Amino acid sequence: MFDMNDIVATSRLLTVVGSLIAAFSIVYSFILLIDGIRFLSHRRSQVKLEESSEGNEKLPLSTRTLRLQILVLGLLSLVLIGGLIPSTIFARTGHAHLTIQPPDSTLMSQIDTRFWDYGFFGLH
Repeated sequence: MFDMNDIVATSRLLTVVGSLIAAFSIVYSFILLIDGIRFLSHRRSQVKLEESSEGNEKLPLSTRTLRLQILVLGLLSLVLIGGLIPSTIFARTGHAHLTIQPPDSTLMSQIDTRFWDYGFFGLH
């Protein structure tokens, strides 16, 4: 039987991680946009940063969350690279522990052939 679990698993991982990177990037960009609009909406005399009761400068939210942004996007990028390595190996070698039994009429009806025509898998 034609087993595509390895390819499907890495494809799912890449899809989920890519979607998470896009979602977090959109959220962080939105926060930056809000801070930029707040900065531009103040008059020139009010552009100076406000000081809190402790005397520290109050920074915009996008600046205060930079460490979190670096951590989240950095970890997701590492997971993405970790998923790209096996998928690249599957595409370059043409197999991912695939097992194919001799075809018979009942087995051929169960094989999912929609991925066979994709050139990037290298299964031709």
